[in-house]
Amino acid sequence: MCEQSLVNYCSHKSKEQGDSTITPYLFSMNLLAVALWYLKHYHAERYIAIELNLIRSTVNYIFSEAVDILHSCVYPELISLPADMSNRTTVHGPEEHHKLIVDSTCIAIPQPYDLDQRKAYYHSKSLTNYTFQIQIVCDFSHRLVHISECYHDSVHDITILRELGLLEHTEETVQIIADKGYVGEEYVITPRKKPRRGELTDEDKNFNRDINNTRAAIENINQRLKTYAILGGVCREACDDPHKITKIVHAVSALCNLSLDQHKAYYHSKNPPIYAFKIQIACDFSHRILHVSEFCHGSVHDIKILRESGLLEHTEKTAQIIADKGFVGEEYVTTPRKKPRRGELTDEDNNFNRDINSTRAAIENINQRLKIYANLGGVYSVASQKRYFLINVHDIKILRESGLLEHTEQTAQIITDKGFVGEEYVTTPRKKPRRGELTDEDKNFNRDINSARAAIENINQRLKIYANLGGVYRGTIDNFHKLTKIGHVVSALCNLNLIKHPIRKYTA
Repeated sequence: MCEQSLVNYCSHKSKEQGDSTITPYLFSMNLLAVALWYLKHYHAERYIAIELNLIRSTVNYIFSEAVDILHSCVYPELISLPADMSNRTTVHGPEEHHKLIVDSTCIAIPQPYDLDQRKAYYHSKSLTNYTFQIQIVCDFSHRLVHISECYHDSVHDITILRELGLLEHTEETVQIIADKGYVGEEYVITPRKKPRRGELTDEDKNFNRDINNTRAAIENINQRLKTYAILGGVCREACDDPHKITKIVHAVSALCNLSLDQHKAYYHSKNPPIYAFKIQIACDFSHRILHVSEFCHGSVHDIKILRESGLLEHTEKTAQIIADKGFVGEEYVTTPRKKPRRGELTDEDNNFNRDINSTRAAIENINQRLKIYANLGGVYSVASQKRYFLINVHDIKILRESGLLEHTEQTAQIITDKGFVGEEYVTTPRKKPRRGELTDEDKNFNRDINSARAAIENINQRLKIYANLGGVYRGTIDNFHKLTKIGHVVSALCNLNLIKHPIRKYTA
């Protein structure tokens, strides 16, 4: 799609540069590789220049040209609205006329120097409190079909949608699914709002559940876009050049569609790396593994793997298999009972499902045991080992060894989550009784506790913007002292940044 443009560019620059040091790198694949490397990992230009033995301005120029080529050649080829949206055979959502899904996403940027720009780009939930906003549209094949330009975060979602021109394509047979930020258009389907001082009816709840389940596709695509560090981290491009950031977003979106085309067989929406192999394991009630299937593509259905494994040949009235809802359809495979459409499960069904899920804890435990082995538990071996090694110690044990409890008393208590139950002056949410429900008082208490804990979750997010803590740690995992020092230094930097840029500094 862009080969000829890259070749033409490289030939032109080779003539200009002559025998300079840049000439060996002016091959089309080299140019594309540098651009993809930059988009995916977003290393500093200085670092890339040192690695490639180039000057910084050259790296910046190469990147700009490559993005222009990707934007002009690849984006139009891979991202376009379906031509047959009104056709009944087109993939659709819960209803036949649901054809597209729309949502907005934010790109974090550094704090602007200009006060007016700060107000325009302010976004309290961002890593830096300042963002650009883009709107993405996908179909029900998980393909991006339209990307907006960059807007200030102060622009409302429905305003962007109206300016896109997408509403011109909507009609009775072509409708768009969106969240509550898009209320107000006839052919845009959004969840129903709870009436003031009232409750949603069962019909409204079921409707909202269907809409939110459908919107999972656009949320998944949003996550795929953010795997490119230039969009998932803090974008260092100048905030006064939104056109350049728009071209970057368009290029990344085209690459996401290209990746989906090339790896459909391995696509698995619930897996963090997006693409995965799948294996099936069977155990007995002594927690022993009895059977392990061969590796399959992530797109192969669970029940199909089970049928091909030969396990069903051994089932009968007195020898049945317990499984989750992905295995519905076989006589001697017992699965949880599904909730009827626009209805509720009976008490008998709830108790049955509770027993089945309690029994299935054995296989989930075995699955977890398998994942402690680095080559099964993560994308990289270090990531899996690190996770297992650190999480092995219980939260409450760490708190007790920290010495923090020595400072607690009746007038100085600590708020935490349910992982810290067991200490007098540590306040945690109240647990739901077995086969019972929380009282209204308990629910209100838990709501207050969880609202208060939003502060620590926000701090946790701020710590994770440092790649040492937020990504995969590449150091040796047996040097806990070094890890501790890194955590302490990053925490100090977060506090220093908070002093300079308080989170609640601007609340308008």
